[in-house]
Amino acid sequence: MNKFIERYPEGNTDAQKNEGVAPGPLYVVNRNTALMGGYCGPCDNPNTVGRTTDGGKSWENSKQALEGSSGQLLAMADEDKGWMITLDSEKPAVLYKTTDGGLHWEKSGDLKL
Repeated sequence: MNKFIERYPEGNTDAQKNEGVAPGPLYVVNRNTALMGGYCGPCDNPNTVGRTTDGGKSWENSKQALEGSSGQLLAMADEDKGWMITLDSEKPAVLYKTTDGGLHWEKSGDLKL
């Protein structure tokens, strides 16, 4: 059984939390590493990303708040390299990249979706 499911079964309310008021996508890289977005629709810079590198025993939230108020799309090539598209209902989507496992995100440009 997956380590994340064992640690946080359905109905568990004491799991680690990301910033923001709504959870974003969960991207499981491998059995130890996963990233999860968070967002807050009414906030100015609501998109955030948190991660675990020990199968969910601990959680580390990025200190960055990224553009967009409608959530994000998240993908990782491996434990370090990944991309995130932040969405907003009134502004262009923004593409970010990370090379340190989601601790820091660098803006790559605006997208027309």
